[in-house]
This record gives sequence, C-alpha cells and structure tokens, in this order.
Amino acid sequence: MNESYTSSITQYQESSVADSVVGFRTQAVFGNRTTGATAVHLVVSIQSQIADFLQMNASVILVVFYKNLIILFSLILSGVESILETRKEKLFYGIKKGIPITFGYVPMGIGYAALAIKAGLNPIETVSMSFFVFAGAGQFMAVSMLAGGASLIAIVLTSFVVNFRYFIMNFVVYNKVEESNLPLNILSAHLVVDESFAIFSLLEESSIWIYIGLAGIAFLSWVFGAAIGV
Repeated sequence: MNESYTSSITQYQESSVADSVVGFRTQAVFGNRTTGATAVHLVVSIQSQIADFLQMNASVILVVFYKNLIILFSLILSGVESILETRKEKLFYGIKKGIPITFGYVPMGIGYAALAIKAGLNPIETVSMSFFVFAGAGQFMAVSMLAGGASLIAIVLTSFVVNFRYFIMNFVVYNKVEESNLPLNILSAHLVVDESFAIFSLLEESSIWIYIGLAGIAFLSWVFGAAIGV
C-alpha cells in the first residue's frame, strides 16, 4: 500500500513539473496570460484561415500562374523566332551573292554529265557523283581517267591530290566564320569550292549562314546541270 501511494505521488510530481515547463515555454512565447491550449488553438486557427484562403483563391492563383507561363513561353518563342529570322536573312543574302556562280556551274554540270555518260556511267551514277563528290575539276578528271581505263585506286589517289586544296579552304573559312558548330562545319566542308570560297573571302561579313547560302546555291546549280546533261 505504501509503495503504491509513493509511486502515485512521484508520478503526480513529474506531471506537475512537465506542465510547468510547457506552461513556462508557452508563456515565454505568447505572454504570461496565454495558456498552452490557447496557443494550439491559435496555430490551428491560422492554418485553417490559410487553407480557406488558398481554397477560395485557387482559381485566381492558377490563372496567374498560367498567364505568367504563357508570357514566359511567348518570350522564348519570340527570341527563337528572332534568331531564325536573322539566320534566314543571312542565308538568303549568301544565296543572292552566289547567283552569279550558277550561270557558269549549270553549263559546266551539263558538260560533265556528257563526259560521264560517254565514260560509261549511267544517269543515276552521274548525278550521284555530282551530289556526293561535288569537286568540279576533280569530277572532270575522274571521268576522263575512267574513260581512259585507269584503275579505281589511281582515280581515288589523283582526286585526293587535286582536291587537297579544299582542306586549306575549309580551315580559312572556319577561322573566319562566327556561331558555327560541328554539323554546320561538316556541311560547309562538303559545299566548299573555289568560286564560293573566293567570293566569301572578299566579303566583310563572317556568318556561317552566309557561306552556306553562297556555297549551297553553287552546289544546287552544279547538281541541276548534271541532271540536265544526263
């Protein structure tokens, strides 16, 4: 009996000490007259008011969010459109500068095709060579050697030596152009020829898109001439 009574007294004292500590901390935060229950009620009330506000204004918040999102995407699209428009202008400027080349390349392409057909190439092979090789004088030399019975190795090695100058031209172009990357460099390397390189070297502009427009129109006119000649 005495042990049970002593244990009850001890638990009551510990509970009283804990309540005193909680009450002291609550009073330190909310004032001497604020009890723990009042503090909890205040926090729950604030949370409830915030939840009610968010629930009542959820539609307004969503509208503002989507509006800002639309504005952000509009700014991004306008920036991309501006970049594409600038590149388009430079591309067409290069095409305009390369138009004089076409007056010489179309007849030369026709002449190459006539020699290639005479050397034994069919129309598909003739046009494909203009498309994939695009070497001008190198193609004339290749079909002439083919007609003379030269071996494939001799034709390849001779074409490599004759067309080696394109390596130097490409290095010069890469040192001049701006805003270039690997895919554009690969494309411009395939399109380089003497005439487009010479014109681009004399231009003050240094955009890779101008060079692609300039060399691209020359390439198309050469392939078009070969297609006519077959």
